[in-house]
Order: sequence, then structure tokens, then C-alpha cells
Amino acid sequence: MKPSIKPSNSIGKIIPNIAQYKVTLWEAYKTGKKFRDFSKNPEINKLTETIGIWSAYVGYKAEENELILINKFIRTAFPTFNIEDVKEAVNMVGDGRIKTEYHGSFAPLYCGQVLNAFKRLRSEVFSYVRNEINTHNKLLPLPKPSPEETLKLTIQIIKNAHQEAIKGIFIDGGSLVYKHLLKHKLIDFSEENIKEAKAYAKRQITMKRKQTTIQAVIHKKPFKKGNSEYEIKMLMREFTINKWLREKSRKDMRLYLESLKPEKK
Repeated sequence: MKPSIKPSNSIGKIIPNIAQYKVTLWEAYKTGKKFRDFSKNPEINKLTETIGIWSAYVGYKAEENELILINKFIRTAFPTFNIEDVKEAVNMVGDGRIKTEYHGSFAPLYCGQVLNAFKRLRSEVFSYVRNEINTHNKLLPLPKPSPEETLKLTIQIIKNAHQEAIKGIFIDGGSLVYKHLLKHKLIDFSEENIKEAKAYAKRQITMKRKQTTIQAVIHKKPFKKGNSEYEIKMLMREFTINKWLREKSRKDMRLYLESLKPEKK
């Protein structure tokens, strides 16, 4: 049975060699009108016509009252289906993808068995398509934020960093604040500041070593020595960032953030 819609084959461009009926079902699922939303006679009549063709496929000439009964049953029992679902269910019965016993009575019981079997196959199709689309999307490059969006995010990060530094210590996990300070030449690279930052780093490492050693002894685990050079470098950054943040009052920080402008691409 031919589909009512002409598939654009948009997912066919994403999923190579996908069967055309899967494209039709997916696009009808996304854009087709569901039975629960049927209200006009032409829509209902279209379903009746499809059911009539279905009855002819199984060699049964359904009377008008039987078609009306099954029409109402399908719209009630399968409200999220659309006309393409019923057409493809009929196709699947015809080519043997759906196997149900027909006892010579074209009734709601038989139609329900077919559509329930179709529902499971339809679910498998949708699961397959979603997985393929997700896999495809993961390979796409992430969209770059606009200069305005980048500025908004930067302001929020620095504002939160300032609050954390005032309360205790700000940990610059992604080095975002450090890169900002470096880019805008806000880091004090004087000999005095470097000396102070290095002293801070060594104190922190000594304190952490003591804590790690105590824990290793308590839990009877071997003591693992870290990379001192890398630790010193990161802790010196930590000191420099927090010093810059703490030196600014709330008013100073607000004025500084207000002075920032979006960078041109």
C-alpha cells in the first residue's frame, strides 16, 4: 500500500541504505496527524478506506458497519498511530513480516493483534533511527557560541569565581579565568609575586603530602608521589588568580565586568 506522504528522505541522508518504509514511518511519526486528533470526516473516511483495502487483502468483503466499528476501535485503541502506520501494518501482513492467524473474521480482535505486532516492530524502527541520528550528531562539530554568548558566560564565571575566592578558595578547573587574565594582561609577573606564589604552592604541597601519607598509613596502602613540577605550576596559578579576585571589592568587580565588550570574530 503506497504512503500518503512523499518522504523527503532527510534521514536517508544521515542513515545510508535505510529502507524507505522506515523513512516513511519516521517522518509520519514526526509530522503526521495522530488518530487521537482526528475530528474531520475526510480524515476518518481515509482511515475507513484504508481498512477496506486491508479487508480485501485478506479476502474478506467488509460491510460498511464493520468498517465503521473497526475504524472507531483503531482510533480508540491506538490513538498515537497515524494513517501511515496502518498502511505499513497492512504491507507487513502482506509480505509476511507480521504473522497472525486469520480465522475468516475481519473483526477488531484480528486488527488489534496485527497492530500490536506492528507496534513492536515500529518501536524497533524508531529505536534504530534515534540511535543512528544520535551517533551522527555526536560526530558533528559543536556550534561556536556568538561573541555575545561567550561574553555572557565569561562574566558569569568570573562573578562566581570572585564570590568563591572571597569565601575561601576558587579552583579554576578549566583554566578559564587564568586564560582570561593572561589574555587581558592582568597577571602580575613581578619577581615578588612569583616568589610569593611559589611559596604558597610549596606550602600547599607539603600539607597535602602529610594528609596523603597519613591516609596511606591508616589504610595500609603504598604512598604515591605526585608530579611536583606540575603541582607547583597549577598551585602558583591558583594563588595568582585568587589574589587578583580578592583584591577587587564587589563594586570594583562589577565595574570591571561591565567594562568588558564582546570580542570581534
